[in-house]
Amino acid sequence: MPYRSESREICFIPDNDYRLYIKKRFPNLIKPGKIIDRKGNILGEHQGIAFYTIGQRKGLGPLGPKPKYVIQIDPKNNSLIVGDKSETLQKEFYISKTNWISYDMPPFFKKLKVKIRYNSSPSYATIYPKDDDIYIVKLEKPQSAITPGQAAVFYEGDETVGGGWICDDY
Repeated sequence: MPYRSESREICFIPDNDYRLYIKKRFPNLIKPGKIIDRKGNILGEHQGIAFYTIGQRKGLGPLGPKPKYVIQIDPKNNSLIVGDKSETLQKEFYISKTNWISYDMPPFFKKLKVKIRYNSSPSYATIYPKDDDIYIVKLEKPQSAITPGQAAVFYEGDETVGGGWICDDY
């Protein structure tokens, strides 16, 4: 049997065109809006925040002399906030809805490896308590495009010890 590459698309979407699928299925959710920088300067217009993710550069159009990246999505104001590549880097983030496979209690103050995307290299991090089910993850080295809604998976050596969902700042 020949080698088959791993699927990285949404398998139930015809022609892997999720934009067309969303437009047809949820047209009332797709509203153009402003693309702004951190200072609030309007740089352009997006086609609907559902089509963008943190760290994305493609599809923003020309926004100035240097490439811009999505650094924040503001659903309340239907805006994308963009910045330079360096602004996609973060040294900490929050997680919730955690599941600790190898621990009865969260492994606070313990250095673990964490992956924030399936294809990313693990980075060392330490977990700190925040609120009831909200934890702060502090990274040794900044990571790019840490995205709310994505999973953060923790490892001790090669063993998966737990994980949680990356959430917005609290």
